[in-house]
Amino acid sequence: MSFALCLFFSKLVAYTFLYWLPFYLSQTEIGGRYVSVKSAGNLSTLFDVGGIVGGILAGYISDELNARAITAATCS
Repeated sequence: MSFALCLFFSKLVAYTFLYWLPFYLSQTEIGGRYVSVKSAGNLSTLFDVGGIVGGILAGYISDELNARAITAATCS
């Protein structure tokens, strides 16, 4: 049950950023300027790519250090 809840909330956050972040960035003034729709979409995609790279890097670090709990706590 705890795994299912963690997966639900992590997917909820991921899909919220994927679909809502470009709209938010293009409609909100940041530093006195608006981000274009194309740039907002690229930033949202970069967030997803960063999650993939971060997951792989965290797995590599946890394997090398043999400290899975510390790695998971640090990455959360």
